[in-house]
Order: sequence, then C-alpha cells, then structure tokens
Amino acid sequence: MKKHFIIPDQVQSDGVLNVELKNVPHEDRVYRKLTQPTRNLILNRNKELRKNPGSIRDLSFGRQHLSIPLEDYEILKRKYPVLVRGSNAEKTKFYKKFILSTESIPYRVQ
Repeated sequence: MKKHFIIPDQVQSDGVLNVELKNVPHEDRVYRKLTQPTRNLILNRNKELRKNPGSIRDLSFGRQHLSIPLEDYEILKRKYPVLVRGSNAEKTKFYKKFILSTESIPYRVQ
C-alpha cells in the first residue's frame, strides 16, 4: 500500500534564497522553486561595473570575471552537468568558454 504524505504549500527562506514548495496531490508530487530576492541587485551591479572598466581594483585574490546569482547558478548546473560532476580542469575549460559566450553577458563584471 502506497503512503501519501500531504505537505502544505510553503516558502522557506534563509535570507538569501527562498524555496517555495508546492504540493500537487493529484500528481503525488511536491515541486520546489528556488528564487533569490537579491538577483536583480546583483545583475544591476554587474551592469554598472561593466560601464566603468577598472572599477574592480583589488586583484589580491585574482581577477573577477563573473558574478552569478545563486538562483542562476542552479539553472546553469542543470544545463551544464560539468559544473557538478566535472574535474577542476573540466570546470576551468568550461568557464573559459562560457566567459566568451553571449550567455555570460548578464554575469560579467568587466
């Protein structure tokens, strides 16, 4: 006999990410939607940084090329499995190619 658990619709938040759980009883499924309230702030900051070349001057840790909101990074991980399962060399190769693609434009800081 199959047990059915009813999970009420809810939104959980850690202050950075919101996780919305949606119960769909007729499908016997719970769907999860990840959102980031600060996503637009990050993308707008990236746009402003691109307008002012050289605005990022601290190179002590390296040169920053991208700033990807966590919500978008989760989507990229599903789209490009190398981000989850790839070796460091494979991830580096992917990012070098990704930075040059038009898909990276909203995340570029320079």
